[in-house]
Parts: sequence; structure tokens; C-alpha cells
Amino acid sequence: QPSAATEWRNNWTLVLAALAGMMLSALATGSIGVMMEPLEREFGWSRTEIASGPALVSLVAMALATGVGLGIDRIGARRVGIAAAVLMCAAIGLMASTSAALWHWLALWSLVGLAAAAMPTVWLVPISGTFAASRGLALAVALSGTGLTNALVPIVTHSLVESHGWRVAYMGIAALWAVCILPLVVL
Repeated sequence: QPSAATEWRNNWTLVLAALAGMMLSALATGSIGVMMEPLEREFGWSRTEIASGPALVSLVAMALATGVGLGIDRIGARRVGIAAAVLMCAAIGLMASTSAALWHWLALWSLVGLAAAAMPTVWLVPISGTFAASRGLALAVALSGTGLTNALVPIVTHSLVESHGWRVAYMGIAALWAVCILPLVVL
């Protein structure tokens, strides 16, 4: 069995990709706090109506998690991870197209939930299968991605909302995370 140092030397890129994937998994919920006020102002929705979108993510993810787990076992974490990452970036970008119809907002959050159903499982399965001596540390590093996103995305989102509006902010954070994270996940 390889030592912890050998595992890290041979597989650090896997942990980096999993960290990036976990960062992506928190993108939608990390930005909602900044988006509340502009959405309230434009559509007249209550905060409860706006927050029903992120709440829907949990329900969709919970309903689909078992099937996603089976898919990961059947076709592999890499393929499912790439599909989930692309879908998450696309769903966040599509938030910019939200209309005044609340069902449209909820439908877009359902797409986020579809992508979220694969996370964090899709990012942690390869680490668990690759690391033994340093599995706990590798998992901890990967899982810290959600904290990084929750620290960074409100700052970036607020800046984009202030300078360009909430629609461009959704497109901007989707594009920024896609450019930074998708190459890591694909490679």
C-alpha cells in the first residue's frame, strides 16, 4: 500500500478536480443571498418565493441521488461529473433568462437540482477509491471547496450585480466558474 506522500504525489490533480467540483456545487446557493433584493425589486416576489428555488434543489437532488449513484457505478464518476458540471454552469447561466412567472424560476432551480444530485458523490467516489493512507485529508481538501465558494461567490456576485445587474451577474458567475473549473474536471 502506498504511503500518504506517494498518494498525494501521484493523485493531487484528482483532489484539485474534486475541490473544483465541490466549489461548483455551492455556486447556486452561495449567490442567492445577493440576488434576493434585485429579484424582489424586479418581479415583486417575496423572499419565501425566491428561496423556494434553492429549497427545491434539495428535493430534486434527494429524489435523484440513488439513481445518480447507480449511474456513477455503471458509467463512471468522470462522465457523470463532466455532465453535472456542464449542467450546473448552464443552469446558473440560464437563471439570467428568468421571467416574471414563478414557475420559470422553479424550473431553472430544478435544473440546478438535477446537477446537484450528482454532488458531492461524484467528486468523492474517485478520492475514496484512490486514496487509502491519506483518504481523510484528501476528502477534507475536496470538501473545503464549498467553503471557498461560499466565501468568494457573494463578493463576485455583488460586484457584478452592482456594475451590470443581476442577469449579467448570473451569466458572469456561470462563465467564470465554467472557465476555471470545467477544464480541471475534464482533465
